[in-house]
Amino acid sequence: MAGLLILVRWLPSHGRHASGAAEDTWSEGPGLSVLAHVGMFVGVCVFTWAYLTSTV
Repeated sequence: MAGLLILVRWLPSHGRHASGAAEDTWSEGPGLSVLAHVGMFVGVCVFTWAYLTSTV
């Protein structure tokens, strides 16, 4: 879900208060989306491991 929300950030906005894409360097390319997906995967793995080994 978080990755999809970050991908939606790439969509151009056309509202009155919308800022230009040149002002936001995080929205250029898939870097932020990849970071979010990898972070979510690592978090799921860590918490799954902790649950399965009963360390939580």
